Amino acid sequence: VSQRLLGGMINASLVCAVCALVPLPPAGQVGAGAGVILVCVVSQALTGAGPGGAVCGTRLRRTAPPPGPRTLAKILGVPPPTPEQARIIAHPLTPLLVVAGAGSGKTATMSQRVVHLVVRGEVRPDQVLGLTFTRRATAELDQRVAARLARLAGSGLVRLDEEAGAVIATYNAFAGSLVREHGLRIGVDPDSTLITGARAWQIAVRIVEERTAPLPVDRPGAAASVLLAMEGALSENLLTVDEAAERLDELVALMEGVASVRGCRTLVRGVPEALGNRLGMLEAVAAYRDYKRRHALLDFGDQI
Repeated sequence: VSQRLLGGMINASLVCAVCALVPLPPAGQVGAGAGVILVCVVSQALTGAGPGGAVCGTRLRRTAPPPGPRTLAKILGVPPPTPEQARIIAHPLTPLLVVAGAGSGKTATMSQRVVHLVVRGEVRPDQVLGLTFTRRATAELDQRVAARLARLAGSGLVRLDEEAGAVIATYNAFAGSLVREHGLRIGVDPDSTLITGARAWQIAVRIVEERTAPLPVDRPGAAASVLLAMEGALSENLLTVDEAAERLDELVALMEGVASVRGCRTLVRGVPEALGNRLGMLEAVAAYRDYKRRHALLDFGDQI
């Protein structure tokens, strides 16, 4: 839902810069800041802001060029960034993917990037959106960004609106806010109830047990697990049941064709049957979706 809403509201006048930090830590060493994505959105058409130019609501008090990442860190009294971190902090407002492991300073780098963009007049704090996977990472990033913006305001380099801060949230929390505020634009009830995984499981088991037509998976619990996995995959990839059925049919035909080639049967052994089982579960997925629609329910996959 939130993907469709964003697609309808963000237009070409918005300049988006995405700095995604996707860590690859060893097992058991995932830090609080793991898996954080930072999105800065600036509307040049509305603010008239450019590199080094003032953004409405942020008054710059300088005549010299804006400080670089290392100089800015010294002014704010924080550890200087490494050369790699400095490149990320000073990257232009264009998309950027950064892959970093645990303990590499992801949260510090992102919070310093926010301050860097603000001091250059490229964004206001309230034009920054930070999305994370966990509440713990959200709390840490929010605290870091707020603290450094406060130091920036106290340095005298800029004058900031104290009430205008960055928006930091988990992916699902941000998606939920979009649905509540704008769901009616695409026919989604903003007052829909968000169901937990346990409640979704109960509904799925009930649908499986009430079916009279046979399913490819015999045990109700196993069938419910397959149902929920398929429904979540369809939701997050914006697929209808009919679209999924069409594509699964194509895959079954493709795998059967591969299996008919001499010497290739073992390469795809069991795949056509597994795809056929998924095809057979789509009616149950459709019934699950219909149940949610009739009872004004949403799950996390729906929100995203």
